[in-house]
Amino acid sequence: MKKVIIIDDKQNLQQSWKNQLQGKAEVVSATSLSQAREQFAAHPDVALVVMDACVDNTDDMIDSIPLTKEIRARFAGPMLATSMSQRYRQKLMESGCDHECGKLDVVRKILEILGA
Repeated sequence: MKKVIIIDDKQNLQQSWKNQLQGKAEVVSATSLSQAREQFAAHPDVALVVMDACVDNTDDMIDSIPLTKEIRARFAGPMLATSMSQRYRQKLMESGCDHECGKLDVVRKILEILGA
């Protein structure tokens, strides 16, 4: 089963996505940028990275661009930008993500990318 790391600060969304992906993908969750760095280092066999635009910033400002660039420099696999904001998703695409979608389409897009 392919492994996906989902970086998103909303724990309720993380749990919902994990439940929907059960049996289709192994989900590794990170709810902060520092936890994302730790999880990415601990799971070098990840097949897909899902990156939210606003993770640690409580002002709804995009704060995951540095981490997106950092992961892209070491990870050749697909990266999925997710946010309710099209503008934020575009910024993540410019920073190294290959795919983008809104929060409501994350599970569908993960399965599409993984070919599951």
